[in-house]
Amino acid sequence: MKRQLATLSMAGGLLCLFGTGASAQSYKLASNVPFAFQVSDQNCASGQYTIERPMAHDYQILRSRGGCALILGSGVPLSGKSQPKLVFHRYNDQYFLSEIWSDNGRGARLSVSKGEQKAREQAQEEVATTTLYLASRR
Repeated sequence: MKRQLATLSMAGGLLCLFGTGASAQSYKLASNVPFAFQVSDQNCASGQYTIERPMAHDYQILRSRGGCALILGSGVPLSGKSQPKLVFHRYNDQYFLSEIWSDNGRGARLSVSKGEQKAREQAQEEVATTTLYLASRR
């Protein structure tokens, strides 16, 4: 009885650890970002990027070709008819990654960083939005 209970506990723990994967969608997207930008108070240079969400995980990985990698939280879920894209907020000459949309019509709004809050307060004009459409790499 103790052995069966231990086996059942371990199986339940592994299920929690690895998730079920039934509702989570994985994706891998690619984009050339022609300007420097910030995300989560990290500076990112212009260049080639991939955005990946591993199966059954609530985070996304942003990687540059130069080897820089950031793990981003899942953000606020968004849904609608949309192509895969990155949405940036622009204040004067500063860009901030705001949304990531996959090719299944689901997206995530990222948290506003301290850097973006400061840029918003100092901006002389309204926020401008720049959208880059992405290629899917399933």
